[in-house]
Amino acid sequence: MPETSASHKVNGHIAVSSAFLLLALAGWGGFAYSARTAAEQRVTLATQMQRIRTEQDEMRAERDRLRTDYRDSTARLAEVEHMRSKVATLEADGRAASEERDQARAELASARKEIATLQERLEQAETEPPSATGGTRSGRRGSGGQRTRSR
Repeated sequence: MPETSASHKVNGHIAVSSAFLLLALAGWGGFAYSARTAAEQRVTLATQMQRIRTEQDEMRAERDRLRTDYRDSTARLAEVEHMRSKVATLEADGRAASEERDQARAELASARKEIATLQERLEQAETEPPSATGGTRSGRRGSGGQRTRSR
């Protein structure tokens, strides 16, 4: 029986060794699996980080473009406001010039009427016979008034 107990001991040691071997293999397998998974996750994270950096660069470029567009729009708006004020000034100048033109036309019409009246009076004076007082045509015009009065 001593042989069976030795054989049992050896079989027990083999069973325990086999169990430890299986546990060691399972541990190493788990370690290899987690290492492979971690490497895959690192690659995935690196890819995501690269994509995020690319998107971030695109967003910065878009932001810079929008800022430039905003500055251009603001400058154009200021230019439009400046042009509007110029147009308003020119319109006011145009109205003033129009009023001056209308006033000049009215003065011209008045002067023409006065000229026509004076021409009529001149024609009447030329066609009228000399008066009984002995006045001459030049006396009526006022060019020789002193000579006429002294006679």
